[in-house]
Amino acid sequence: MRDMALFRRRREYSGPVVVGRPWNDPALAAILDTAPEMAPEQAVEVALDFLGPIRGDIERHVHATNVLDEMLNASAEVMRRRAGRSSADDGRTRADLLALLGNVLIDQAWEVRSSRPASQVSQQEFRGFAALLHEADEVLAAALEVEPQHPAAAAARLLTARGLQVEPEELWRRFAEATAKRPTLYLAHGMTLAAICRKWGGSDKEMFDFGRHVAASAPAGDPVVAMLPWAHVEYISSLVMLPAEERGEDPDKLIQDTRRSDLPAVLAASSRWCGDGTGPIPAHPSAIAAHQHFAWFLSYFPPHHDRARWHLERAEGRMSTLPWSYLSADPAAKFRQTHTRLGIV
Repeated sequence: MRDMALFRRRREYSGPVVVGRPWNDPALAAILDTAPEMAPEQAVEVALDFLGPIRGDIERHVHATNVLDEMLNASAEVMRRRAGRSSADDGRTRADLLALLGNVLIDQAWEVRSSRPASQVSQQEFRGFAALLHEADEVLAAALEVEPQHPAAAAARLLTARGLQVEPEELWRRFAEATAKRPTLYLAHGMTLAAICRKWGGSDKEMFDFGRHVAASAPAGDPVVAMLPWAHVEYISSLVMLPAEERGEDPDKLIQDTRRSDLPAVLAASSRWCGDGTGPIPAHPSAIAAHQHFAWFLSYFPPHHDRARWHLERAEGRMSTLPWSYLSADPAAKFRQTHTRLGIV
């Protein structure tokens, strides 16, 4: 008699999918909730008032600077004018202002270029993209003149470095500057990982070497170890963008074999960050996103589904952009499918 379990329909995930806020900061969320009601000038003041008191928490300050640009797109001209008044703010506030403006200009640059392959971007779009990135880079450099090693400004210059295709020596100089005050700064590591992947002119070897080194050397309790599963996401994205004749006969096997070879290191990294999952984990603004990298990677290994499930449950339905947007044209569907695969309903 056939095992009827084979015919049972797997229950699908029916929980929440919250797009765009893969972090747990109620105060920051409250600002973004009320942002649509703010005038451009007010939005700038609110953002600066939020950033001032948290400068001592570097991870949170950098994360918030990166997130607050969501509400400041319409405030770019206000910030440009304010930045032109050199005596309008004290040095640290001015550096925060310039870091915010730089991030907004980066967002605007990507709106011009989009995430399409380079072959699908027109020359006019490339020119607009480059012009905005150059302006952003100059603004961020000005922030660093006001406050050397300002972590948020320095981290954002890793984003402009990638788009402007700076020389490797300059990229690593910027990485050193961005991590001077916080050696494991999550955003700085993620932006560097992306900048050295194959699709941006780097190589798979350089990217994996970086991800593996970070995973093995980061201090216990730090989610920056997620650079290793993140590297596998970038690997897939780079492979997909290659012309068909350059992908090899069986790209899926390449992906699976590469993932399998790093399984022990990813498991070790998960334990390095979270232990056995029974103890408290240090709070971190990028923790929810890091959990999703580990959950996605481990979901391909049934013997480790318990660990993958534990990681994904920590996200509480808050979907991060990566890995899902690089893996499917419907990221939310991929996010749900992974829940279902792991038995989270």
